[in-house]
Amino acid sequence: MNLVNLWIYLHDSAIGTLVRESSPVYATVETMHAIGMGVLVGTITVVNLRLLGLLKRIPVFMLVNLLPLIWAGFLINACSGSLMFVADAVKISQNRIFLTKMGLIFSGFLVALALRRLVFSNMAKWSRGGAIPRSAKILSCSSLCIWYGAIVAGRLTAYFQ
Repeated sequence: MNLVNLWIYLHDSAIGTLVRESSPVYATVETMHAIGMGVLVGTITVVNLRLLGLLKRIPVFMLVNLLPLIWAGFLINACSGSLMFVADAVKISQNRIFLTKMGLIFSGFLVALALRRLVFSNMAKWSRGGAIPRSAKILSCSSLCIWYGAIVAGRLTAYFQ
């Protein structure tokens, strides 16, 4: 089965039809996507702003407590986004803005992994007043640009099909 056949299969599936043709279901899925995005990007924003030297009242060691929220937001968005994709898989799979969004999300995930490795392995040092290295600040700035770019691309996906 090639990808086009897979997209047709998903589009024509019961779940694809339900999400696409039931306004209450689609509205619920879209609402969950917005909530997940708020949790994911809102929490990532707090982490990145702290690493950029803002929000200094938040101790760096406390950032680890935000990881479950980041993962919860990501999971909500992965599930709700998949449902919205299935509802119109053939058309969306060919949308360059959607593909850009997916590339940004993948990039954001890679930057998050790099930040996690860099930040959480050195957290004790930074919590005692050590300087946050320039590499962490560059990754944090990149992360903010990537995730907000993904939001913009996601919104534009609906208008440029």
